[in-house]
Amino acid sequence: MRQDMDLDFPVLVDGDLAVTAAYGLLNDKGNLPHPAALTIDKNGIVTWLRVDEDYRQRPSKEELRTALAGLGEEDSE
Repeated sequence: MRQDMDLDFPVLVDGDLAVTAAYGLLNDKGNLPHPAALTIDKNGIVTWLRVDEDYRQRPSKEELRTALAGLGEEDSE
């Protein structure tokens, strides 16, 4: 994803679902995560969050770009 979107910052992936479980984002059986995407600012504050219960739903690249653009606006304030 980082290369596809030409991003100059890290993109984190929770491969073993440890963070997903800690945030309560696993399904009722505890074996599938609810898809979640979020942005976190330099201060560690979540500035945008989208969680879908249907694993087939994901935010579009455009939604992600809009959320990421919002992070840049904080620097100009």
